[in-house]
Amino acid sequence: MRALTSLSIIASDICSGMGDSVGSYKYTVLRHLLAVYKEFHLFVDHDFEVKTAILKPDHVIEMPCDFVYETKVGLMRNGRCAILRLDRNMPQAKLNQTETQEYLESIWGGDDYVGGLYYPFYNSDIPDLCGYGCNLNIGGLYNINKKNGTIEIGSLIPKDAEIVIEYKSDGVSDGGLKLVPSETVDVLSYGAKERFYEERRDFTAATWNGNKHKEKWYMTKRLLNFISALYIAETAYNSTSEI
Repeated sequence: MRALTSLSIIASDICSGMGDSVGSYKYTVLRHLLAVYKEFHLFVDHDFEVKTAILKPDHVIEMPCDFVYETKVGLMRNGRCAILRLDRNMPQAKLNQTETQEYLESIWGGDDYVGGLYYPFYNSDIPDLCGYGCNLNIGGLYNINKKNGTIEIGSLIPKDAEIVIEYKSDGVSDGGLKLVPSETVDVLSYGAKERFYEERRDFTAATWNGNKHKEKWYMTKRLLNFISALYIAETAYNSTSEI
């Protein structure tokens, strides 16, 4: 079994190394550690997991904490969901403001629009949730601010409608991550310190830690791949030995 290390312990060690014996910076360091681990986890783990969230309308809506990017966006009213956005590689129908309103009202009123096309939203609390319509190129409805983790809602969206968003999950944040593989300690520590010093505009320290972070990133990736290969080989050997 792979050894695990607490993020809290890593943060305490970083603070101690910076001369912060009372842990004044611990919360900030923990925040940076989690951000770095999310990036590393997505880089190493290529599993694709999507979730669907239904969000109440507001001027600014907080995204789920494990949000990476959207895969579908819909607008639900009267129990029916109108598609606003699908995969960006799919053709988009460009509508003006009047056409957009007609499109929404048509679907909410029971018309399946454009030949009855519908698309399922995966991992939703509502069974068999589908969105009707097509991929749109429209402005004024919403804007997803990935940097701030929010959706900014335009005036065209009715107050009694709900935003339905299917999104790529990082698989980390929503799990209340507390323990990480001990092999990742160096790469996480240097990455967190790079961000810590960048916030304080100590760019010399940030650059030095950033270079070490990149070095450890590739070393750790090779190490974890090697460990995974050994585990697969050992499991296969044990399985055949038991036959």
